[in-house]
Amino acid sequence: MTPPASWYQPSNRSMPDKLLEPDYPDRFEVRLVSGNGGVRWRQHWVNVTSVLVGEYIGFEEMADGLWDVYFGPMRIGRFHERLLRIEDSLSKLKRRV
Repeated sequence: MTPPASWYQPSNRSMPDKLLEPDYPDRFEVRLVSGNGGVRWRQHWVNVTSVLVGEYIGFEEMADGLWDVYFGPMRIGRFHERLLRIEDSLSKLKRRV
């Protein structure tokens, strides 16, 4: 019956303050997620997520007007250029609030 804090030992492994920028292939369109969680796409605003503020994401064209969206090696959704919306991994364009 000891408190969890008595078992805690800090790691001696150092961690960077900021992750390295992902390296995207030349075929990707790369955008920086702005402070309000979105990117500019051909003079329009596209909401991404506030979790990726300050990070670069990559867009890979899959078909005419359809782009897979990546953060590093991880696919985070599919962008519909006509709708200016990103669908999530469950193919949902709308999110519950």
